[in-house]
Amino acid sequence: MFTFHERSSGNVVGIKAGGKLTHADYEQIVSRLEELIKEYRKVRILFELEDYGGCTLRGAWDEMKFWFNHSKEVERCAVVGENRWQKWMTQVSRPFYKGKYFDRAEMGRAWEWVLEGSEAEVLKG
Repeated sequence: MFTFHERSSGNVVGIKAGGKLTHADYEQIVSRLEELIKEYRKVRILFELEDYGGCTLRGAWDEMKFWFNHSKEVERCAVVGENRWQKWMTQVSRPFYKGKYFDRAEMGRAWEWVLEGSEAEVLKG
């Protein structure tokens, strides 16, 4: 299950994920990200993981396809998590996109990092 953060704006989208993400979840997430890529050419993502249990096999395939097809359009991806394995997975993914892990207590810093130099930050300031 997931929700989009209210703080999302411009080419920046926040996604709060919990439980186990499914193919249906990824269809919605990927659709939103592809719309933003079409409009802005580049996107920035903040994934907030809370009680996150990974994803289904089909969901994992959907996520891999997205990163394979769009890694060059993702300027930054902050992962805000609560487990060591989430930090490890973020570090392992660095060759594919510019990602950075933040502990839950660093949520403010994660948003600052994702927004830094983005169109959303320019519109805000």
